[in-house]
This record gives sequence, structure tokens and C-alpha cells, in this order.
Amino acid sequence: MENIKSANVQNVTTRDVIIYLDSCGFKHSQKGFDYIISATQRGIKNKALITSGIIKNIYVPIAEEFNSSASKVERAMRHSIESCSDETVQQLTISEFLAQTVDYFIYMK
Repeated sequence: MENIKSANVQNVTTRDVIIYLDSCGFKHSQKGFDYIISATQRGIKNKALITSGIIKNIYVPIAEEFNSSASKVERAMRHSIESCSDETVQQLTISEFLAQTVDYFIYMK
């Protein structure tokens, strides 16, 4: 059973993540959208990144990837979550949303 989950996780594409975010009502035009995609992909590969030390494990590497700062990454991700059309998602913190999204791909897809 664990091997099947591992195989499913390896098959998650950027397109899969975008489709999921579209279903939550995220806007593609916001910087946070790209940051959330990157954070989700990192979390799918290693969920511990999201559950322990999101600043060091998520914001800083994404800031380096996109030539930005960790605080700007955090703010853009929070803004994207707050402005998506799904009211349930709007109430979540970044960590809660990322954990929920990663769990979707690990256990549901």
C-alpha cells in the first residue's frame, strides 16, 4: 500500500496542482499562486517541510528560487489564500492550506 502512495505522489505534475488550485478559486495573476505551487510540490516530496519550520523550509527556499525575500513570499501566499473565491479556504492559514493540499495529493489523488 505504501508503494502505491509513493508512486502516486511521484506522478503529481504542476498541471495537477494548478487544476486543484483552480478548483479552489485561486487567481493565476497573483505572485502567491506560483509560490503556492512551488510550496505544494516541495510538500508532496517531503511533508515534514510543511509541518516543521515553514519559514526555514518553505519561505526561504522559494524566495531564493524566485529571487525575492521570505517575508514577500509569505505575504503573497497569504494574500492569494485570502483572495481566492472559496470561503472555506480563505479562513485557513498558509500552513493549514498547504497541509490540506499536500494531503489531498498524497492520500486522495
